[in-house]
Amino acid sequence: MQICCTKKLTNVSGVEVDDTYSEKNKFFIWSANITCVRCRKMLVAVNDCTDFCFVKYGIEIEDFKNLENYLRSGIRKAFLDELIEAKVIDDYLDNAGKIVFSCTKGPSHVSKLNMAVMRAESYCRCFDASQIYQLEATRMTNGHVDYYYGEGKKPYENLRRQIRLMK
Repeated sequence: MQICCTKKLTNVSGVEVDDTYSEKNKFFIWSANITCVRCRKMLVAVNDCTDFCFVKYGIEIEDFKNLENYLRSGIRKAFLDELIEAKVIDDYLDNAGKIVFSCTKGPSHVSKLNMAVMRAESYCRCFDASQIYQLEATRMTNGHVDYYYGEGKKPYENLRRQIRLMK
């Protein structure tokens, strides 16, 4: 699995990035960014193939040393929230393989990531400070219709279509 990190995220997390893009399947590529909302860190990760994302909020700086675990657990939780079977999620994570961090891929990917971050920030009133994974903000962010490719699909619909293709 390839995680394309913004410069800000690599600086905070200290992860080593590789400039090569070796993933053949875009379904296993995610772009991630960090921002500050209400004086707390918010992590947003977006799947490059489906535009499906998840939001984590209130992450402490020292927790970014476990960025790989935060990303895997975020993907698992977001997929479970979409009522995807645990076996299918395990298959996805197994097929995705080891996480490799890289720089963001280009302006179009950064634009999608920034749009997801702005949407998540707009739902900050729904943030539950007692939880890291932000269920409501994730659901609402994935409920927006995207017109990137001319067809109006919601990210969670794109995710479900890709999961069906994976089976």
